[in-house]
Amino acid sequence: MSALNSRPVSVCLTFDHMGGGQEVGQGRRSSPDVHRRDLDTAFPRILDLLDGQGVPATFYVEGWSALHHPAAVEALLSRGHDVGLHGWVHERWAGLGPDERRLILHDGTAALRLAGCERPGFRAPGGILAPGDLELFAEVGIHEDSSILPQNDDPDAPTVHGDSVVNVPFVWPAVDYWQYVLNEESPADPDALVERWLELVDAARKRPDRLCVLIAHPGASGLEDDRFEALHRVVDHLAGAPDVEFVTVATVAARARVAAGVAEPGPWQPPAGPDWIASRDLPAPPPAPGGGAEEWIPYLHARGVVPDGPERETILGGVSADVVRVGHVVVKRPKRKLDVPFDWQAGTGRILAEAAALRMAGPLAPAPLHVDERHHVLVQPFVHGHSWKQELLDGRVDPQVVDRVASALQAVREMPVEGIDGHERFHRLRLVPYFLAAAHSEPSLRASMHEVVDRLSATRTHLVHGDLSPKNILVERVKDGRPTVTVLDWEVVHAGDPAFDPAFLITHLVAKAAHLPELSSDFLRAAATVRRACSDIDDSWLARLVGALLLARVHGQSQLEYLGPASRARVAERGRALLFEGEGMPW
Repeated sequence: MSALNSRPVSVCLTFDHMGGGQEVGQGRRSSPDVHRRDLDTAFPRILDLLDGQGVPATFYVEGWSALHHPAAVEALLSRGHDVGLHGWVHERWAGLGPDERRLILHDGTAALRLAGCERPGFRAPGGILAPGDLELFAEVGIHEDSSILPQNDDPDAPTVHGDSVVNVPFVWPAVDYWQYVLNEESPADPDALVERWLELVDAARKRPDRLCVLIAHPGASGLEDDRFEALHRVVDHLAGAPDVEFVTVATVAARARVAAGVAEPGPWQPPAGPDWIASRDLPAPPPAPGGGAEEWIPYLHARGVVPDGPERETILGGVSADVVRVGHVVVKRPKRKLDVPFDWQAGTGRILAEAAALRMAGPLAPAPLHVDERHHVLVQPFVHGHSWKQELLDGRVDPQVVDRVASALQAVREMPVEGIDGHERFHRLRLVPYFLAAAHSEPSLRASMHEVVDRLSATRTHLVHGDLSPKNILVERVKDGRPTVTVLDWEVVHAGDPAFDPAFLITHLVAKAAHLPELSSDFLRAAATVRRACSDIDDSWLARLVGALLLARVHGQSQLEYLGPASRARVAERGRALLFEGEGMPW
């Protein structure tokens, strides 16, 4: 036997994903769940298997998951496994711009270091690096990568780049999820996976590098018994093979450096450069509540958001959050106690649900630039436009804008609801201060309001914005005069009754018809357009819900501030007719 073939075959057993980070990136989840099956079933199974055979492995974890599940990361490290970064929320890595990737690398490595991982590696979500990544790695102290290099469909052996970054590539057949799901021509069952993976190890025996990188996913190979048994069989077989050794990606990288005559990197130090880079692991805290725009600048710089432009303003009009504009960005931090003359409490974690919905909303809303999970801060791009509410109160009921708003309502109703619950927020922010407060204030409403609350509480079939009112719709007219609309303030988003959003919007239009009776026909035509956008909703239920909302805006805790005594009476009269008398919609 030659000296080359006397070396053992090095098998890197690696695992991708932890917790709900990918679902957050897809907009299907907004908060961590410690009872997820991958965390409470798959990870314990896998770790017990590795412990039993004394096998070291490398785990690639999303930064969001590392931030929310630091104990799980610590458990991996305490067992002697290596940990690397796998994006922030499993973004489509190769499609991101360099600034986005740079921000994620800084955020993600900071989250891993907070969890105890002093020297994280990296694997790109989706498997393929983007041009320029190897240069970015030096900024954040990443020295080992196990991705496919750009434009390299046939990965080579480990290669050293620059001073110390080592790329340890893989091939797609070595990925369990690829074999089970993505390999449409020949999908594997568990027996086939075992056979194919062992064939890859056999092929490695014949190559000079004698390396095989295997990629498993806790959700793909750790939950179903037959698939976990397949993983078990592979590990058992290779652990018993005399010419096989299990090694981590970091070990392979260290050997590659020795072979290339490159020194092992020392402890990472933040490089010289902008202040926000040096402060990444200990970022500046947000300013105290009520802080002005200038006070947010150190916080934004510490997170790599460098606002362009001279604009500095506190955005007024919202009772539920501090909102400031700093250059081209808007910073939003929810208030625990809403700014009203009574005790209206709401959890600040609602900003995470809003961020999840914004990621799904596409052109309907400004996508998040940064979400601070620890301090409940959301950073978005500033959107030009003016309030549709003010336009309506000024007497401008533009049919083109109404059509755009109706289309936006349809788009909200078509958004996926998986992972979005939020019914407790809906209860606190809508059911209690609107319907139940009105029932308490006006005893004659009690029975009917409780019936409405019961039905809204029991229905969870559609994504509901929860605050689809003219004040949360920005209108901008481009050069040709055609309007565009942007939907803001998604913090009441939840899985609920599809009638709520159209009823909420129609309520505002009917109330403005009472406030400006000379334009009543214009407002009611607008309400009819909104109604047609939701033709599948039962007429009688929609009418009752609009009636209950009209009465809630007169007798509840969140009353419409522009109504005078006469218009309040008209709104109350219309609400009672719709809620109690079975009257149809007023058009």
